[in-house]
Amino acid sequence: MNTNKYSLESRKKQAKSYKFWGVLLITVGIGLFLYAVAKMMFEPQITASLGTSEWQNQYDAMSNYRQSMWHIIPIFGVSGLIILALGDVLWRKYKTLSTGLYGEELVSYTLNTLPNEYTMYNNILLEKDGKRAEIDTLVISKYGVFLGEVKNYKGRISGNENDSAWTQTKKSSGGKCYENSIKNPVKQAKFQTYLLSSILKENGLNCYIHPYVVFISAEDIITDSELVLKSENEFYNTILSYHDTKISKENLEKLKGVMECLKKSES
Repeated sequence: MNTNKYSLESRKKQAKSYKFWGVLLITVGIGLFLYAVAKMMFEPQITASLGTSEWQNQYDAMSNYRQSMWHIIPIFGVSGLIILALGDVLWRKYKTLSTGLYGEELVSYTLNTLPNEYTMYNNILLEKDGKRAEIDTLVISKYGVFLGEVKNYKGRISGNENDSAWTQTKKSSGGKCYENSIKNPVKQAKFQTYLLSSILKENGLNCYIHPYVVFISAEDIITDSELVLKSENEFYNTILSYHDTKISKENLEKLKGVMECLKKSES
């Protein structure tokens, strides 16, 4: 299996950055909020007997403390909550990205065992006429072009090819079922195919692209689409099931050149 020199490393670095800053901001946010709470709870106390000079001194100290903290405590508290919220956003981005990366890495690991006549590309950014999409995995060979939209969804996935959205059904640790609406992945793969086909045609290449949606973690998939595959191994076997030469040697080299240009423009 030939693999282009560009890999998932840039996205791994991005995930690590989200994780680092997310953890840092969450820690700082919690620290600031707890500091504000502590300042409110542990203000100077009056312990002297009422009417004594010591009582008056402690009362003045408490009043001065409250006045000095009147503006500071809300700033620390609100700042802590804002920073905590920003950290939570970055942490959620890290979790989403790392989940997707796991799926893409698993597919890439499997496809790396394809024969040397196949070449794989990962994370290809497509832009044309103001439209934008990203291909998770693309394999090219003389037998055709194979596009993989990788999904690392758990639970049961249900939806048909022409539905506007699909449904993900999962069970909580307590056994309760809940549903999420997800984008129709087949339409995503077809849109990526459309953009890539348009770009290839601009470069004098008219290659038929085989789009597939590759689920790697779903417990069950209910759909009418033949473009949906239930594992990375099924994607592997599907690619190997094509035996007729569809792309000439000359066009194959030209195709590889276009893909390298797309990757370079992304970087």
